[in-house]
Amino acid sequence: MSSRRSVLLLCDDHRGHAGTILEHIRAFQRYSRHQVLTFNPRGLSGSRLLDLDEFDAVVIHYSLVVTSDHYLAPAFREKIRAFNGLKIQFLQDEYRWVDEITAMLRHLGIAVLYSVVPAEHLELMYAGRLPGVETRPTLTGYVPEELLDAATPPAATRPIDIGYRGRELPYWLGRLGQEKVAIGREVLRRARPHHLRCDIAWRESDRIYGPAWKRFLGSCRSTLGSGSGASITDFDGSIERTVRDYLARRPKASYAEVDAAVLGPHEGNLIMNIISPRVFEAAALRTAMIMFPGPYSGVVEADRHYIPLAPDFSNFPEVVRRLRDHRYLDELTARAHADLIRSGEYSIRRLIEDFDSVVDGRCSSRVHSLRLRYRAARAGIPIRRSDRASIGVGRVARALARATGSSGLRRFAVDPASYSAKGYAALRRVTTDPALRGVMLAYLRDRGARQAISGDLVLEDLLELEVLRRAGSSRRPPFLVASHLEDQQLVFESRPPASLTEAVDWEEIAAGLRQGRIRGLRWDHRPIGLVARLDFGRSSLTVAVGDHGVHQFRALQTIAATNPEPVLRALRAAVAGPDRGAASSSEAHPAAATPSAKIGRS
Repeated sequence: MSSRRSVLLLCDDHRGHAGTILEHIRAFQRYSRHQVLTFNPRGLSGSRLLDLDEFDAVVIHYSLVVTSDHYLAPAFREKIRAFNGLKIQFLQDEYRWVDEITAMLRHLGIAVLYSVVPAEHLELMYAGRLPGVETRPTLTGYVPEELLDAATPPAATRPIDIGYRGRELPYWLGRLGQEKVAIGREVLRRARPHHLRCDIAWRESDRIYGPAWKRFLGSCRSTLGSGSGASITDFDGSIERTVRDYLARRPKASYAEVDAAVLGPHEGNLIMNIISPRVFEAAALRTAMIMFPGPYSGVVEADRHYIPLAPDFSNFPEVVRRLRDHRYLDELTARAHADLIRSGEYSIRRLIEDFDSVVDGRCSSRVHSLRLRYRAARAGIPIRRSDRASIGVGRVARALARATGSSGLRRFAVDPASYSAKGYAALRRVTTDPALRGVMLAYLRDRGARQAISGDLVLEDLLELEVLRRAGSSRRPPFLVASHLEDQQLVFESRPPASLTEAVDWEEIAAGLRQGRIRGLRWDHRPIGLVARLDFGRSSLTVAVGDHGVHQFRALQTIAATNPEPVLRALRAAVAGPDRGAASSSEAHPAAATPSAKIGRS
């Protein structure tokens, strides 16, 4: 057996990430026979202590965007470039920024790339862009280990015939990206005459996460599915920019209109139709899958593992017949469970076995080191930030305790890694902004809220509000914010700076929060992008907006359920300018006078 190597995994392991990401990161330490240590560079401007020469190999995880200074600052890139050992990159979402990312991988000297690109497209994608780089196959997700022995009731006892949660994706991903909504909308329409019990939705407000998602999927006889990925690959970013420019001029344009005007010539230029991790979740829970036919990375077969649904829905009556045959469903799901789950073929352990073989074959010598500089660098993460201010977490926490006058701060659970940049930025604003401080004080005083949500989730919501406020206070705002009420949801939507908006009815919003009629708060930044920038004088912090450009203010909603007034004041301070939606004298708050983004009703 080859000797045990020392591997540094650069990754964003913040606990707020999706479970599939965190499980992927933990798998390296849990199953690799090499010593794998992690370091999170996100939000750090650098680390003088971190010495890569203490390691045999350096791995860059897909949770980091190598071209973004926020995820991987220039100082870290130069350390990687100068490192003479084995360098491995894991990528996902490879349909965008191709030229930019591959140029960076060449600069860093990456030797091995783990890619989800279908094998038949690898040469077109990477042969000319990454000469000499070995590509290895990987998947976007693997069998969830917590579901390996999950209890699964038979199909006949499940209360929902078809359950599904889709997602609206950006137009520039092509027609494949639109299938996630199309399949849900059309199946829901056709299911009504057959009296099927359906729980199908595709809006962000209807998303289900964590254990609740597993319970939901396990209560369904079947779920819907389509290919994951994109049918358009945007090599240089021009397609995405063109679509955004078009939507800036016509914000209500449908996909069909944008397809005809912009996307048509690019459709199918390089199709990445790959399997989604949800296929493994459904198979593990023995939930039958109704899916459009597709390659699905060669993992599943129509009629053997899933019920094929014609893209034109012409065979829907046959799908319904199969769905009502409980014996057929039990046999179908048993095959899927045997081939995908029990076989172990798609266990993440298989990926780590392949990873170990690459490390064994590529590392010619072993580094003998106590990695003392790594340990010191890890210890320094909580007080290092991208804006280089010289203040520690303890000092910020004490300032917050003084500002709120709350001894409950000792119970304030915050992930230490978040303090590197985002957590500190939020804490700093809480100590100085009365509106944000009011929300934090309401949280600390509410035992139920503290049990329901963690402190770092509160900080994340407050930081997103701060981004909204700073965008509007700029002389040249990068975007405006419109708002509207949608199915008991208060939605803030980013718009191009040239957009025209009307004043929001704050009295209506205030009444809705106080009476419990508003049951969700979210910010949709997708018309502008997936990230926004928070300026600190001469420095800045890039903040990813929620999940794929949509941030759900789950912490604020939880606090507002029992104490809506602090949340209302914080929302007004963040997005209501001094000349729009002015507070009445009984509700006025000093923070509400802060210049901010234009806000209106769409």
